[in-house]
Amino acid sequence: MILPADDFKIDVSSEIGDLRALFIHSPDNGLGRVVPSKAQDWLFEDIVHLDSMRKNEYDYYVKLLLYFLDPNKIKGKLKEIDSKENNRDFFKPDNKDFHASNKVIEIQTLLADILEDADIRNKLVAAVCAIELQLSFTTNFNQYRPG
Repeated sequence: MILPADDFKIDVSSEIGDLRALFIHSPDNGLGRVVPSKAQDWLFEDIVHLDSMRKNEYDYYVKLLLYFLDPNKIKGKLKEIDSKENNRDFFKPDNKDFHASNKVIEIQTLLADILEDADIRNKLVAAVCAIELQLSFTTNFNQYRPG
């Protein structure tokens, strides 16, 4: 578990106060599947190139956030973080070299921490199954309904 329960509190008391922590989500394969016909509707200026977005934009964004919110994770380590041998491991939540900041919080890490609790995991699975069952029933009912 990366985020200790006693340190993790969500509290927004001001929209103009100091930023203490931030949730982020790295670009994933879903962005790589944006079709050109939807790109303009979703405010993309061009076809998304996932690897370029990760290396040329997201990595800089995370380093900048860490510099201000969790400087001990990044100061003096930029050469190591940016080296080709590290293969962007610092930015990958599933990797042992991931930054694991409790100030710049990757949503995937937060979800993994939440799902470690068996009770929450069971309730979430039950809720998803109920939604799927309802959707399936509605679809099948409408398919065979006389028109």
